[in-house]
Amino acid sequence: MDGYNPRTFAVRRPVLPDRYPLRLKPARHSIDFTLQVIDATEGLEGDVVECGSYQGEGLITMAGYLDFIGSSRKVVGYDSFAGLHPTNEDGSAFGHLFTDTSSEAVRARIKQLGVESRASIVEGEFSDTLHKHAGAISVLVLDCDLYDSYLVALTALWDKVPAGGVVVLDEYGRPEKWPGAKAAVDEFLETRAENAEYGWWFPLPEAPRWYIRKA
Repeated sequence: MDGYNPRTFAVRRPVLPDRYPLRLKPARHSIDFTLQVIDATEGLEGDVVECGSYQGEGLITMAGYLDFIGSSRKVVGYDSFAGLHPTNEDGSAFGHLFTDTSSEAVRARIKQLGVESRASIVEGEFSDTLHKHAGAISVLVLDCDLYDSYLVALTALWDKVPAGGVVVLDEYGRPEKWPGAKAAVDEFLETRAENAEYGWWFPLPEAPRWYIRKA
């Protein structure tokens, strides 16, 4: 997105109580921004979709927050639960990151915390699962790290995000660590003619979170 003028995403939202039991991500984590986006898109058609759910902390925090604010939306998380499979576009080797999870463990955690009516997961490679997603998406959270994952997710789901919907790009602002994510987003957006708002939000200076709000 080189050349676009970034803006700070500024909305007001209710503050979660410090002891709110379903806030599994810590304060000042990037999840704060996603909760702001959830507020800003309330009333918009479509559920919340997360690509890259890992151990389910973000998924469950979002589900708990939707319940907390009385939203009717649900959260669907997509993941292979099999770790990363980097390609040449992703730079140096990543090793065996994010393999310490499983769909069974995440489903058990969802049930344990009582959000099974609000949150669900779909296991499998993005190329096999994302194109089957039914319905609109008001918030699309891309936390999938790699070139192929980002490109498949954007290709499959971009048109399901309506005007006013937001796409959160978790790794876009850290190309020194995740070069493939930035490359995939830039490549995809070259093919799109939509007029949209691009910007960033800084929960921490070292971890900017980029977003696109569709026009």
